[in-house]
Amino acid sequence: MRGVSSFQITADLQEEVAREGARLFSEKGCADCHYADRTETRIGPGLKELFKRDKLPMSGRAVTEDNVRKQLKTPFRAMPSFAGLPEEEVKALLVFLKTL
Repeated sequence: MRGVSSFQITADLQEEVAREGARLFSEKGCADCHYADRTETRIGPGLKELFKRDKLPMSGRAVTEDNVRKQLKTPFRAMPSFAGLPEEEVKALLVFLKTL
């Protein structure tokens, strides 16, 4: 029984972090350039099912947490840099992007 309880806490925490990531996606202006609910380009590429793809839309790099983190910190092409974003916020954004 104890393992089930731990799993539930982990799932709840994951959901909470994803909600925080969704808030940051909106607050930091990501939603101004990227659709979260489709793959079509807005200004930047749509991010729906990003972590189910083989490659990142613009750079062609493999879709991994490290490469998405790299895209945020040292962007490919015209995307603004989010180099100053605290690691906790980057992690929340990654968790959110995985839910799309």
